Amino acid sequence: MSIIEQTKDWAIGEETVRTTLYIDRQIRDSFGRTFVDINVNRPDLQYSPGEVPFRTIHDAIDHLAQQADGCCDQDLKQSIGGRALTAETYVRALSGEKFFFKDYVERTQGITPDWIDESKIAEYFTIADQIFSNLKPGYRLNREGWDNYYKVNKLSPRQDIEPAFRKAASRFRKPIANALGVEFDPNYLVKFVDEEANWINSMTTDETTHDLVLKVNTNESNATRWNLGGVGLLWLHEIAGHWLQAKQLEKGIKAGRVNPYYGLTTIPGGEQPFCEALAISYPVQMTEAYRLLTMEELAMYYLRISSEGVLNNAQLLANGLELNARDRAFDLIVDGLPQETDRNRIRRIVNNGVDDPRQRSYDQAYHAAGTRYHDYAGRTPSDKRLALVKSQYEKLLLPNDILSPIYKAA
Repeated sequence: MSIIEQTKDWAIGEETVRTTLYIDRQIRDSFGRTFVDINVNRPDLQYSPGEVPFRTIHDAIDHLAQQADGCCDQDLKQSIGGRALTAETYVRALSGEKFFFKDYVERTQGITPDWIDESKIAEYFTIADQIFSNLKPGYRLNREGWDNYYKVNKLSPRQDIEPAFRKAASRFRKPIANALGVEFDPNYLVKFVDEEANWINSMTTDETTHDLVLKVNTNESNATRWNLGGVGLLWLHEIAGHWLQAKQLEKGIKAGRVNPYYGLTTIPGGEQPFCEALAISYPVQMTEAYRLLTMEELAMYYLRISSEGVLNNAQLLANGLELNARDRAFDLIVDGLPQETDRNRIRRIVNNGVDDPRQRSYDQAYHAAGTRYHDYAGRTPSDKRLALVKSQYEKLLLPNDILSPIYKAA
């Protein structure tokens, strides 16, 4: 592109950041929910109270769509147009409008929900079970075997997360930095919360300080997810995945290489299937990380990949029109995931995947994309996998950029 076109797109990118932050504020005020996830743009890149050019949130969404029409770069045009459609659909859902599941996920994330082959799920589950059984007598991926494992390897998120993350950083940080050729010195705040929600950790931006914050959910219903094998994977997911991506995008924006639009992500949003799937499958995308996994981490990794497949299929069942659809989804999770021991949590997973406008879409970023990204890594040479990881630091890819070929080949 010419300098004039780049300058035009840069101005459009900055305007989309202001507009998206306004939409986020209106969603917070009107519905008590959030839209913006991470924002690494400069703090002053937002409308002051006296300069807001919109009367309603719908005016702002229309303005976002109009900005897309003015882009010179086609990828940027597609991304901004997708965000406008996501925002419109999300607001309509928060207002009570009902969408068919397929339509809702396509409109908010750009991917089409689809059933994951049970044989593929069973393959990864078997690998995890074999690793578990070799760790110690009595460890297996059934209820009794999981209980035996968890009693020995359970962690306290409030007491153990920070020292466990420091140990993970001592193993993974330098090899990853050397492979990627980047500076990697994680610096973030930790905030503990107790929410009756299914997530256990999240990297986000503090709305007031603009710092990157690792939120840790200590709710007791999620207790079994805090275990020795899982915490190293959490570090790879949140720090090597999300934190490093955010900081590299921030550097790119400051250097003028990365359009400001890409420095802000939303939930739901079309960039999430790429961001979350890559973070989930980071151990196999990065050969240097995979070599350093402990056997406990390797077992938990394959359990996670198989679990996302089960949860994907359960969400499709729950959103179906069949009688007792939610009960069938509940039973699928109970039968397929021995680590899910809290029945109330399982019921919450099922219900939120149908009723909650945020989770109904966002869950698919994990369930649908995670397993397929792992499959993709298994078919792809290490240099191409490394190139894919590096690409996330320059631009947030949309499903059409990478996920569609992966889905077709899965």
